[in-house]
Amino acid sequence: MKKATLFIGLGAIAIVLAIFFWTRQSSNAGAVKIGIILPLSGSMAEYGQNGREGLTLAAEELAAKSDIKKIELLYQDTKDAPQDTVNAVRRLIDVDNVHFIIGGLTSSGVLAAEPYVKQREVLLFTPAASAPGIPDGKFVFRNWPADDAMAKKFGEAVYHRGIRKVAILHVSNDYGNTNATGFTSAFEALGGSVAFRRAFPQGTTDFKSLVTQLSGLKGIDRVLVVAYPDEYRAFFQELAKSTVKPAAVLTYDTFYSPTLVSEIGGLTEGVVCAVAAKPGDDYEPRKAFIEAYKKRFRTANGSPKLPGLVSDTAFDALMLIATAISKTDGTPRAVADYLHSVKDYPGVAGVTNFTDTGDINGSLALYQVKNGSFVPLGL
Repeated sequence: MKKATLFIGLGAIAIVLAIFFWTRQSSNAGAVKIGIILPLSGSMAEYGQNGREGLTLAAEELAAKSDIKKIELLYQDTKDAPQDTVNAVRRLIDVDNVHFIIGGLTSSGVLAAEPYVKQREVLLFTPAASAPGIPDGKFVFRNWPADDAMAKKFGEAVYHRGIRKVAILHVSNDYGNTNATGFTSAFEALGGSVAFRRAFPQGTTDFKSLVTQLSGLKGIDRVLVVAYPDEYRAFFQELAKSTVKPAAVLTYDTFYSPTLVSEIGGLTEGVVCAVAAKPGDDYEPRKAFIEAYKKRFRTANGSPKLPGLVSDTAFDALMLIATAISKTDGTPRAVADYLHSVKDYPGVAGVTNFTDTGDINGSLALYQVKNGSFVPLGL
């Protein structure tokens, strides 16, 4: 009797599981699969989560549109390493048979995966990877301005604010090298001087030696630091033990995180951060996006959550790709042609137009940390 009961119980479970998987497959039947590669763990996880939330909001809005084809998002965690990005891309293409991928937040990761994407003629749209030369306008697009152009504008802005001598610390990868070199070129072309420049490996958590060297420099007006969140945490904790004040520190977009500043506390008061400029408060698409985001997501303490870095560009990326798939024959080449035909797309990250190489142009904005918040500065 016990055996019979056991067999009946197992049979019932098997039937329930079969119904579950059949229902799940049926609900996704005919859906266009779009691969998503984001750092959902590691030092870039906050930005990966921002991107995921932007994509979630976009997917929910798209699902309500009768003229948009059904889509299915397949997520892969890239952590923050190039090889993990390559592995994620290969799995999505070879196993899941996707023809479209959104994501890749680090330049080194996208550059490592890009050759395989092009070889397989899959369309990759990155909402953040910013090294020059990433997009090609055929199979790779992005809606984030290139580092070299933004670094040049940052160097010029710093010089025009009366700063003449800086030191630079940067992570030793494509992101760090490009930003440090672009800043240096523009700053020195105007007459400024970069008196000290050092690179550190990605993942560095001990900045004692570098901060000691900074403390010994004479006549330095500012210190430019190009790093990722975990490195910024370690750097500012070490800086607090030195004579260098946080108000002397300049940073890039990877520092633009209310969560990061909140965690570090007063150790970042006065820090200046350079990011790609966003539309003003009177720009309706962004206003609507922010309100929808606050209603949909909550912070750890339960209060409405504001969009973070990458939330808006990820949202726009999916809206553009899904619309292009629905309005064409749905092949990567047709979608690329559609993206090139877009004029003045009213994205939540700003009005978007793609260049022949699948890139966008952007302007610079400066923010300063005051009382734990990012406050706009004029250029």
